[in-house]
Amino acid sequence: MHTPTPDEITKTPEDIVPNAVLEKAYGRTDKRGAVDLAVLKYALGWPVPPATRRALVECGLISIRYPNHMGQLNRKGKNYLRAMQGGTPPEAILRVIHSH
Repeated sequence: MHTPTPDEITKTPEDIVPNAVLEKAYGRTDKRGAVDLAVLKYALGWPVPPATRRALVECGLISIRYPNHMGQLNRKGKNYLRAMQGGTPPEAILRVIHSH
């Protein structure tokens, strides 16, 4: 498991995926909520639409190993999830979600 650096812990979602990258991936910046939801769905192993998956790849939040692979959150994606939750480690977030 990766231990985050202090710099990674203090970043916000906007620091990790700037609005310019979001606009390039989605065509507009008002999709931050869609990215947040998609990252959470990936963390839970839930499916997301193909267009959303492509946008997450373009934002650098998931890694796809081969064509048609659903992908998984990479380090940047986990840092984004942590930033969404105010610095809480992704593993802790998932433990709480899965315990209910």
